[in-house]
Parts: sequence; structure tokens; C-alpha cells
Amino acid sequence: MKTGILISYKELRKINPEAARLAVLEYLRANELNISETAKIFGINRPVVYDILKKEKEGDLSDRSKAPKISPSKTSQAVEDKVIELKNRTRLGAKRLSKYLLKYENTSVPYGTLRHILRRNKDQIKYQRHRRFKHGEKREFIDWYSAKPFEVVQVDIKHIRDQKALSKEQLIHLDKYDIPNYQWGALDVNSRFKMVGYSREKTWTNGLTWYLWVISFL
Repeated sequence: MKTGILISYKELRKINPEAARLAVLEYLRANELNISETAKIFGINRPVVYDILKKEKEGDLSDRSKAPKISPSKTSQAVEDKVIELKNRTRLGAKRLSKYLLKYENTSVPYGTLRHILRRNKDQIKYQRHRRFKHGEKREFIDWYSAKPFEVVQVDIKHIRDQKALSKEQLIHLDKYDIPNYQWGALDVNSRFKMVGYSREKTWTNGLTWYLWVISFL
């Protein structure tokens, strides 16, 4: 059966790929399996019709996955698990985490790859982010300077490898002498007396240890 009607297979696929292939199969059966005529009516090549017949034989008219069957450059699951474990333990961002992995775990993972890993596994990031104050929300006022000496002590932490604040020579010096990444501080707001300590990781355990050491000193 020949008609002057032309059917756009591409337009049908945009609406529903399975329905488009089913339409090709129905027309094909109605025209005694005439491959050339069917391809002409739907504006496709004969290999496309053969591919539709193959998909029907396989029992699946849906689109095939475009994901590669083999990904040689894909990050291994062991490395991804290590990244998640270190993220929860150190709370480092992608760039710093990349440097940490290279230096302490002897594992090279570009920070761009780390960002994708963290996004894919964001449900496994366990630590809670600090609460942010909303615009216009007032914080509780504390009169620091009316306190007696050693009554109020401010405890903080700083990542000392600040590439914006330090020169290249200073960063090389830190790496050369293997100086830890984090500086813990305890400052008495009245006398300005300050205690300083260092650690390689920013963890809850190190923070608690520093806090207890400061309390025991006071």
C-alpha cells in the first residue's frame, strides 16, 4: 500500500519514543514488512527500521541508556568512600580536600572531581552546618569588656594555609617543615592573653581536646 502521506518519526520521538517505534512497527506490518516504503513514509533510514525491529525482538521499545558500559576514568567506589569519610571528618572544601588526599593519603583526585563526588553523595554528609542568621535578625548582645580577667575566653580556629594572605615562599616554608594546617586560639577578652595550638585536622575530637586543655589551664 502506497500513500502520499509522510509522517515525521523525529517529531513523534520528541513526544514519546516508544509510541513512535510502535507506529513504525504497525505501519510495517500493514505493508507486508516493506522496509524501504516504511522508511520513506517516516523520513528515516532503513537501518533505523531494522534497529526498531531488533528492539521489538528484545522486548523493549524504550530508549537505550547513553551511559557508557565501561568507564576507565571513573573514580573507584573505594576512593569515593574515602572522600566521604574525610569530608565528614575534616569538613574541608573540595580544593583543600584534594590537597589533603594528595599529601596524607597519597591519592590524586582533582578538586573538580571531588565536587561531583560530594554532590552525588550529599545525603551521606553527616555533619551539621552552622546556623546562619537571617537578614535583619538581631544577635544577643554580650558586653565582653565588662568581664573580669579570664572570665570570658574566645576560642577559635584558623586554616593557616591561606593562599590569598600568604606568599608563595611562606607556603613553601609551611610544607617544607610539615607545619600542621590548623591553628587553634584561646583569647582572654579582658587581658588579651592568648594561647595557641596546632593540629593537622579540624575535627570534633581536636576541638574538644583544645577546649579541655584551655579549661584546665584556666
